[in-house]
Amino acid sequence: MKKGEHGQFLHSDGNTYDACPEWWPTKKDAQAILDKFYPKPEHVWEHGDVFENPVGMWIYLVLAGGPIVSWLEMSNMGGTPYIQLDGAKFLFNIREKI
Repeated sequence: MKKGEHGQFLHSDGNTYDACPEWWPTKKDAQAILDKFYPKPEHVWEHGDVFENPVGMWIYLVLAGGPIVSWLEMSNMGGTPYIQLDGAKFLFNIREKI
């Protein structure tokens, strides 16, 4: 058997070892280590992205005057993207649903 034939395994200290897995009591514990050493890239907002924040559901739009966000739960309600996107959870892009 060649070294590394079974792959490499990330350990809680951030090192990887060949064919030497570390076991975790729960999937949540294992995911916390992955998130620490391999964080997900920050979302790049595009025209038509629908997102949610504590206020409600919004859509990110890029118009001629620049980007804006519009609250989907109430008509004619808009906001500044920089305020509404803080802590926002990306849901989908509207193009995927059309």
